[in-house]
Amino acid sequence: MTWFTEDSTPILVIGVIVEAILLLALVKTSRVGLLYAIVGVGIVTGAIVWIEKHTDTDTKRIRRVLDAAAVAVEKNDMPGLLALISPAAQGMRSQVSGVLPQVEIRKAYVTGLAVKVNRFNNPPTATAEFFGQADGKDRHGVYADQHYIARFKVNLHFENDRWLMDDYEEQPGLGNGG
Repeated sequence: MTWFTEDSTPILVIGVIVEAILLLALVKTSRVGLLYAIVGVGIVTGAIVWIEKHTDTDTKRIRRVLDAAAVAVEKNDMPGLLALISPAAQGMRSQVSGVLPQVEIRKAYVTGLAVKVNRFNNPPTATAEFFGQADGKDRHGVYADQHYIARFKVNLHFENDRWLMDDYEEQPGLGNGG
């Protein structure tokens, strides 16, 4: 039952529509029993929204890791970014260590996130697919300001009560330009 712990928006919209219908019926019929229904729907809808906001799911935790990575990239914070990558992922760590000092990023963000978690693995693993976007330039001045967009697939694993990135694939060809 994680469908409402990830995003309660559909329940909220349905709740508002049902409340509007019940309120309209109350105005038309003046039946006191409809007041109980209005209160009941409000309580159930509010409870579901509260649960969604206060439930820390794997998807939300992975989202925070990716958002923290984007902030670290924006700040050119190498230690902060490396802290989000598994110490065992030497290939990813060396690639990040080689690329980040070469660029100056002003803005980086993640959109269109889709996460698949596999809790049956030991340790649990996840795959996050998203569009990564960045605005910046290379530090050597060879290229003018660039807006870069690519589709990424990041593999993560759960270690010491947190998600760490292991590896990534980039699907180029979505365009970058000055």
